[in-house]
Amino acid sequence: MQQEAPRLEALVGAGESQWEEQALELMLERDSLPALLDTTGRELAEAEKELLEAQPDESLRRTTLGEKLEALDLERRELRSQLDAEVLDAYDSAVSAYGDGVAEGRGSRCGRCRLEISSEATRQLRLNQAEICGTCGALLVQSLR
Repeated sequence: MQQEAPRLEALVGAGESQWEEQALELMLERDSLPALLDTTGRELAEAEKELLEAQPDESLRRTTLGEKLEALDLERRELRSQLDAEVLDAYDSAVSAYGDGVAEGRGSRCGRCRLEISSEATRQLRLNQAEICGTCGALLVQSLR
């Protein structure tokens, strides 16, 4: 037992040294926290200021977009009123089935289903007249651009 005493004292001394090191590290970390808190507080205040400055611009942008949306909706309603019922029904059916109702006629093929369209539909497209794809029901136009 007497032989183990020096070894135990060494282990206890090493443990104390380790605890002292950890305590010093924690004290250093604690000392740096007020500066970190100040920096974070300044960054937060700056971000809040930027947010307040950006709010009027964002509000104006939302108003402008809302006005544009209303104008486009009015234009859409006017354009729909100019189309005959068969075309509107085909368009509405294609929208409900595929998410959009218009596809570009590409040569003699439908831009949506890629299948060949009739020669009459191709001729109508060349005359810049809308046609309905006989396969997928898309309203075909000569160009979407």
